[in-house]
Amino acid sequence: MDKSIEEEVTAKRKKKTRIIVFLILGILVSGVFALRAFIRPSIASAEFTTSVAETGDIENTINATGEVLPEFEEVLTSPINAAVRNVVMDAGTKVRAGQSILTLDKSSAETDFEKLKFQIESKENEIRKLKLDLEKTFYDINSNNNIKQLRIANFKDAVSSAQRLYKAGGEPRKILSRLS
Repeated sequence: MDKSIEEEVTAKRKKKTRIIVFLILGILVSGVFALRAFIRPSIASAEFTTSVAETGDIENTINATGEVLPEFEEVLTSPINAAVRNVVMDAGTKVRAGQSILTLDKSSAETDFEKLKFQIESKENEIRKLKLDLEKTFYDINSNNNIKQLRIANFKDAVSSAQRLYKAGGEPRKILSRLS
């Protein structure tokens, strides 16, 4: 069972904790002041000047010599031979993907392309002409072959007719002279 603590006992305890807190704070404050008394700056405040920094343009210039080098440098190559016509971006400008950096004069490459295109068309025309010539030659050979096949069939027919006539008692010389 819990017993209630008397008010005097709790008041004494509160008073005692307050005194201990004040004593600790007093010791800390006096320690800080004592530390400040022992540590002194080595430069007097009159030896340096201070001022408030303001934003604005720099009006002072400094002459310098040397070489300025870029942090990153990229070599660009063109898939065709072309001269640079116009530079769109200045040095140091950030570039996004797909953004144009410079304009090329590609007229010589375009004329070369047109020449090659014309040559291809000419070669295609030559191929078509050769195909037509081959088809004509093939047709001529086929026609000659058909004619010769007909002549062979005619000769075979004449020979069989002569053989039948000879068997029937006809004269072979008249038949053979007819074949020539």
